Amino acid sequence: MVVAHWGLERPALVGHDIGGGVVTRAHLVEEVPVSALALVDAAVLGPWNTPFTEHMQRHAEAYRTMPPDVFADIVGPRLRTATHRPMADRLAAAIPGARRELIAGGGHFLPEDRPEEVAGALLRFLGEKPQV
Repeated sequence: MVVAHWGLERPALVGHDIGGGVVTRAHLVEEVPVSALALVDAAVLGPWNTPFTEHMQRHAEAYRTMPPDVFADIVGPRLRTATHRPMADRLAAAIPGARRELIAGGGHFLPEDRPEEVAGALLRFLGEKPQV
């Protein structure tokens, strides 16, 4: 495991989307001790797929052959909101002591949509003591 290889004792772990599941599993299942655990629009609670993503999977060829400008205009905006606020609410409610922070103007690709705001929120969170 990378944590042991790098000799980290209690790293702060941050995960976005499926990476949120990876860091959550590292802590809860693999018992990696952490100083903090930050989840950014993390996909850790089911259902994993929405009706839209299931449609995309069933008709992948149509999406693959769609002209780039059509994809950007029609599909892109929907993908940017892949995870929804109710999931964030459920996840925060499931974790004792969790803090939920929403960043205005960001979609699912929050680190790309609002990089300065995400970095600021993570720095504030990771600078707080005590943590996990």
